[in-house]
Amino acid sequence: SPLDQINRDTVSELGEVWRLPLPPGNNNPTPLIHDGVMFFYTFPDTVLAIDAGAGTVLWRYTYVSSIPSTRKMGIALHENKIIVPTSDMRMLALNAQTGELIWNQPIDTQLEVVRDFAAYDLRAAPLIAGDKIIQGVVGSFVSTGAFIVALDAETGEEAWRFQTLARPGEPGG
Repeated sequence: SPLDQINRDTVSELGEVWRLPLPPGNNNPTPLIHDGVMFFYTFPDTVLAIDAGAGTVLWRYTYVSSIPSTRKMGIALHENKIIVPTSDMRMLALNAQTGELIWNQPIDTQLEVVRDFAAYDLRAAPLIAGDKIIQGVVGSFVSTGAFIVALDAETGEEAWRFQTLARPGEPGG
């Protein structure tokens, strides 16, 4: 876009159109905007759909996690679904128009604990590649390391997994 309406002469005329306070907590999300709707993932495991022009909340979905809410980094859009990584290692698909839950799929960690505080976490926004949802999984103090998982966008079922550390018997293991 040439952005010819905003330039050095007109930038001083910009002003606030609307604001929406976020709940206090660990917020660091990137908004996702599509067809005039801003989707925002905020603390604690809450997705907001906001009219981007008016700032009006269209719908709100709050997932009740079995663990304390972690940092919110982002969500993804696939067709009519908002894809949401949760604090307790689940991936959700919400209807983008209504906020209704389409599917809720756990990500199997097969956790091997090295220390009492070993944990996996979904810190990044999911990436959509064709009909797959690609999600990096961080492993803190987990001896088997982190991994990358692909889920089927229609069902949420795991399609494949890539271990980021070579296993015994594998090249580099």
